[in-house]
Amino acid sequence: MAMKEHVFVQRGNNMFHLLCTNIDDMTVKERVWYEPDADFYRSVTKDELLKGINEDIDNFFANK
Repeated sequence: MAMKEHVFVQRGNNMFHLLCTNIDDMTVKERVWYEPDADFYRSVTKDELLKGINEDIDNFFANK
């Protein structure tokens, strides 16, 4: 995923931006840090995601 889009990871209050550089695996010549954009703030929490998944599964089996 990081090869084609910006990837942000948040753990607690810490946020990390994963960056793919087109350099060999052992050398990092440039680091670029981005602030989260509007897409990040529109994202759902894991609890919201799991709730939606569970609802979809319940609906799937209710309609079988």
